[in-house]
Amino acid sequence: MKKVAAKTLVVLFLALMPLRVGAQILMSGTFYYSAVGNVVTYGVDRITNYRPFYTTSGTLAIQGWATSAPYYGGGTLVGYKLVESPLGTLQGGYYFANVIRTQTLTSLPPPGYYYIVFVLAEWNGSQYVTVDYGNFPAIQPIGVVAPSVLTQPQSYSVNVGQGVSLTVSASGTAPLYYQWKKNGVAISGATGSTLSFGSAQTTDTGNYTVVVSNGAGAVTSAAGNLTVTAVGPAITSNPTSQAVTVGTSVTFSVTATGSPPLSYQWRKNGTDIPSATGSSYTIASAQSGDAATYTAFVSNVGGSVLSSGATLIVSPARPTITAPSWNRTNGFEHMVSLQSGFSYRVQVSTNLSVWTDLTNFTAGGSSIQIRDAAATSLTRRFYRVVAP
Repeated sequence: MKKVAAKTLVVLFLALMPLRVGAQILMSGTFYYSAVGNVVTYGVDRITNYRPFYTTSGTLAIQGWATSAPYYGGGTLVGYKLVESPLGTLQGGYYFANVIRTQTLTSLPPPGYYYIVFVLAEWNGSQYVTVDYGNFPAIQPIGVVAPSVLTQPQSYSVNVGQGVSLTVSASGTAPLYYQWKKNGVAISGATGSTLSFGSAQTTDTGNYTVVVSNGAGAVTSAAGNLTVTAVGPAITSNPTSQAVTVGTSVTFSVTATGSPPLSYQWRKNGTDIPSATGSSYTIASAQSGDAATYTAFVSNVGGSVLSSGATLIVSPARPTITAPSWNRTNGFEHMVSLQSGFSYRVQVSTNLSVWTDLTNFTAGGSSIQIRDAAATSLTRRFYRVVAP
């Protein structure tokens, strides 16, 4: 004898059977079918003999068949006869009520899911002939073994961004169905034996279970705990200080480790620079106003860190001075090309050793005219422009 998984299932079906011409002995009311292990209870509310009162039927029997499709007559019933119970004869005009029988199955079809077809058969002297039939409305598992968890999901502790998979293995009659749950709530689309996280995040932290089911029942696994920890950022390379002339391109860079994603915010003298949110910050053409101390603020869900400061020094482009022109009244006159916004000193000397300031100023434009009235009494004079 083959064993079947213990299962209790009672489904009721109100069979409002039309009178079949020629059949005259009919089943009506509700069909019953339930199974506990290999013990089956089955039957129907009523069997009525509509033949004349003075007649008696042949021996009647009620049968239960397992089939791959419902049966609607008009052909040979193909399937496995599970149970059969003789009912005796029935006089015309009379009926059997509450025809419920319980039997132990002695042989089973191959494990699977079957339609249950009820057959009312009459003995004609040499064999049973079908006089009526009906279909139980729900497919039934027969010989199907309920699932059992063989390997439980394991617990893991990983860092943000790492991959991890939770796996379960189970036995039982196929097909097996899986539904993973996080903290008791079903996860949409998580219906395989493995639940994978390609890049785990802190929001994935929780207790995970899986319900394994088939037509014979369901079982819930033990919980596997997933802990996802964020590693705060750490600076591995700070930005470096630079000294450039006006118009030069400048790039500051920082490198850091930590759980992704890392966020960056560059600061100038402690103030955030709009849109400067990458691991490097470039000034395409440095100007005097760009001279400052620059830092990078790096953060993620695990914390934040501020880089050391990098100082940017922006010097003016080398000034140029034209050859002097002589003016009897004003002395020597020069045109000096320089960088607006910077401070300069014009110095003079008679021997290229000792220099004295002729004038100092902050440039308001790109050039300025310098006059040396004292030069009218000198035989020679040297000039230079000194930037800070």
